[in-house]
Amino acid sequence: MVTVAEILKMAPLHKLKVRAGKKYLDHEITDTVVMEVPDIKKWLHGGELLITSMYSIRGSVKEQCRLVKSLSGICSCIAIKTGNYIKEISKEVLQTAEDCQMPILEIPSDMTYSAITMAIMMRIADEQNETVMLKKYIADIIEENYSDPQQMIRRGLLFQFDFSLDSFLVLTPFSENRSSMVSFTKSLLNYAAAKYHCRCRKIEYNDGMLLIFQSSQIEMLEKMAADFSQEKSGGSELENGIISCGIGRPAKHIDAIRTSYFEAKQARRLGEILFPEETFYSSETLYFFGCAEMVLDRIDTGYFSDEVQMLQKEELLDTLISYYELRGNTKKMAEKMFVHPNTVHYRLRRIEELTQCRLADPVDNIKLYMAVFAYKLHRIETEPES
Repeated sequence: MVTVAEILKMAPLHKLKVRAGKKYLDHEITDTVVMEVPDIKKWLHGGELLITSMYSIRGSVKEQCRLVKSLSGICSCIAIKTGNYIKEISKEVLQTAEDCQMPILEIPSDMTYSAITMAIMMRIADEQNETVMLKKYIADIIEENYSDPQQMIRRGLLFQFDFSLDSFLVLTPFSENRSSMVSFTKSLLNYAAAKYHCRCRKIEYNDGMLLIFQSSQIEMLEKMAADFSQEKSGGSELENGIISCGIGRPAKHIDAIRTSYFEAKQARRLGEILFPEETFYSSETLYFFGCAEMVLDRIDTGYFSDEVQMLQKEELLDTLISYYELRGNTKKMAEKMFVHPNTVHYRLRRIEELTQCRLADPVDNIKLYMAVFAYKLHRIETEPES
């Protein structure tokens, strides 16, 4: 990953002066763009280092501040050339950048735009070549596209994968919102590296993404997986939009990446169905549900149909679903359904009366839960509500 901090170490870019956002130099740079039009935003895709002289808005500090705000969360950095059109970057612009967590670099008057773009693009090209090779290597492991495991193990050393010493854990994050996805994965990788001191890799695979965490201490990866699985909504440090993230189990040897990937993938699929309010879905936690799904594949789910059909008719099925999604927390149920807590308790009692099952009884609870599980997996069809 090419970051702002990294390019500032390169010649001749070490001459660029950081004027704002020194705490945010870990922003990833995906491209460089030179723009002098006022409507820059619509031309950007995310992660660019924007080079500008502020020509089109040189006479308005207010418009310069507005530009910085509008590019927050899109650009990785803004490099401003002073001299011809603006003599200096205003204090208001610098403060706005700090507030927006946007690094601002000042370009010396004797440095050309081409010198900046060429240096950065050459570094990105080197990074992308390595990324392409790593992507192919991981795909070969997951798809078992090899005949000689020892050769694959030797190849792994090129990417600093030591299968004789290290353990591996795979996460599979997903979001339909690209900016949320980028922000979330970046926060997650930084958070994991800082707190758990493990090596982190982000790899595009099969129209999606996987994150590989690597450590010589498997206990550290196990702790990380457990800590993440307890984060029901992402946590304040990791909450960056609507995200779901499957977590595999850490293991050693070359098979670990493949096994952990498929575990994470299944955990995310089941988690999104069963607990849509949550963010992290652990294969360790959801192992039982994977087994339960296999049971449903082998039995007649019509056994559960009567309860589902009855509750659907009485408009109580959503209440029971919410009961299990929120793990029996009636206060949260009331907030989600916009009703009084007493109404929730009444509906739950009514569900027990109709089904002749008590939620406090473990055996009855299993039957009701399996009915909801089968319904969510589309094993049971209901009549559409009129």
